[in-house]
Amino acid sequence: LNSYEIERTKCLFVLFQFALVETMLTSYMDLFPQHRKKKWLVLLVLCVIMYLLGLVLCTDVSRCRAW
Repeated sequence: LNSYEIERTKCLFVLFQFALVETMLTSYMDLFPQHRKKKWLVLLVLCVIMYLLGLVLCTDVSRCRAW
């Protein structure tokens, strides 16, 4: 892969992440319309949950000997 293809792949990944978060947020807001006043808080919680789930995939927790 050349540098252009790598940058293009990164850009597509970021756009995909925005679309995924927006889809999940819209679905949640449709299910629970009473939370629309606190949309920023729902978005923050959603992003933190997705970050923590992604962190598990990016780290080597499966080889952790502490468990």
